[in-house]
Amino acid sequence: MSVILTIVILTLIFGILVGLHELGHFLAAKLQGVWVQEFSFGFGPTLFSKQIGETKYKISLIPMGGYVKLFGEQSILKNKDLLEEFEGLEKKFKEKIHKLIKKHKLGNIKDDEKLKEKITGLKDIPQEEKDWMWIIEMSKKERLEDVRRYSNQPVWRRLIIVCGGPLMNFLLGIFVYFIYLSLVSGQVVIPKWADYNFLGADYRSVLTTYVPASNPKEKFQETLILKINNHFVTELQELKDIIDQNIDEEVHITFFKIREGRFKEESIVLDNETIDLLFSDYFLLDRPYLTEVLEEEPASIGGLEKEDIILSVNDQEVYYDNLKSVLENFKGKSVDIKIYRQDKGILNMTDVELNDPESNDEPILGTRHVNYVPFDVFESYYLNYKDSILGSVYHSVNMIGFQVRVLSEFIQTAIETKDPGLLVETVSGPIRVGAEVNTLVKGDNFIDIINLTGLISLTLAFMNLLPLPVVDGGHVVLLIFEKIRGRPLSERSQQIYNIIGLVFIIGLSLLVTLKDIWTVFFS
Repeated sequence: MSVILTIVILTLIFGILVGLHELGHFLAAKLQGVWVQEFSFGFGPTLFSKQIGETKYKISLIPMGGYVKLFGEQSILKNKDLLEEFEGLEKKFKEKIHKLIKKHKLGNIKDDEKLKEKITGLKDIPQEEKDWMWIIEMSKKERLEDVRRYSNQPVWRRLIIVCGGPLMNFLLGIFVYFIYLSLVSGQVVIPKWADYNFLGADYRSVLTTYVPASNPKEKFQETLILKINNHFVTELQELKDIIDQNIDEEVHITFFKIREGRFKEESIVLDNETIDLLFSDYFLLDRPYLTEVLEEEPASIGGLEKEDIILSVNDQEVYYDNLKSVLENFKGKSVDIKIYRQDKGILNMTDVELNDPESNDEPILGTRHVNYVPFDVFESYYLNYKDSILGSVYHSVNMIGFQVRVLSEFIQTAIETKDPGLLVETVSGPIRVGAEVNTLVKGDNFIDIINLTGLISLTLAFMNLLPLPVVDGGHVVLLIFEKIRGRPLSERSQQIYNIIGLVFIIGLSLLVTLKDIWTVFFS
């Protein structure tokens, strides 16, 4: 049942987002006086169509998008050489061409495509005469200067039409976020993937503890713990200190119920069972996490392994900051090291013979380590918008800006480390989005489906304005180039430009789709 509901929701999301994108182009074209010949909701075979005024409105079979057909999207230019050649032909031939044009009332056919179809379908007329009929008719002043033709509009008007789609998606994102912020009382929690200054919101960086849906504490299932005793926790040591100071004491916890999209509060006694369930790895906070164990050194000889977490040396508690000084006190001696190993718990490694190096360049233990951060404790941004209406505008701008910042940092990291893995993981297509929606549907988390819809709408607006051929941003590039150059690129050059862009986008889409299939179904 969840799969069917997911398909319905995805169809509605993408259908509405892409349909309204095309509506943006439609309204912008109408406002600029351009003849909109067709507006279709969906694509594929036509289910229903109705001519209203000069526009044919259609509903098509596949409700995952739509399109707008504008009159005169291809520019036409007066070909002086061909017209001079025509004037040099025999008088009788020229008169025959003009009579044929008049006889078949070609001047009454405003649509270029229908004119072409009409001339092509004429019987018993030689192809040469058909070609001249097309050239002469398309060279008439009323066609060349038709103000309803898209290609005859000044660059600034065409820019408005091209940007109408992304603008509509941005406005839709604002509307969706207005609904979302109203439901969550203006409070938002997002992972801190990058440093960012949020506009129009009271925000702070906080440590959040994730409690999974499988947790026996029903009230806290699938939640993010944000405050303890009305205090935001900002550092790992601070979280440990608060827990240590309140063992067996009643504390007031503020948490975000993910499935309901609500902030809630609960008083609970921090006994050992509760600590183990809600903060299972708290005793590992700020401990040395081994990222490498050097061969033939005391650590490897003594049985330590990569990903072990050191708890103490000779019963002396160690943390990330004091491991080096503690080891200095015992260098050249045999020590007992207490560690925590995933799936095996706490282990005692006895009689580990430490080195007594003569220089600082030589290791005492023979490991490299980082500060341990439990997978369920991570940095987040807590945002509080005072007003849902104005907040929805700010949040839309913030989400676009935050995505750009995160993407730019991931690209920089990929270049510096020569490892594109993190960047590849962040790029997702419809299949990965579908899997995310299915997860939210299974959890009855419809508030986050609203949140996701707003984010997709804004992402669609941003991606369409990227300077890539085929998408709206590519057309913006061509229009700016035309303004600077004083004339548009030739049709041949535009075709090559669009083909290159189409190949790139199809290739990228194929790679993302294959990656999503692997991630969702096999990884």
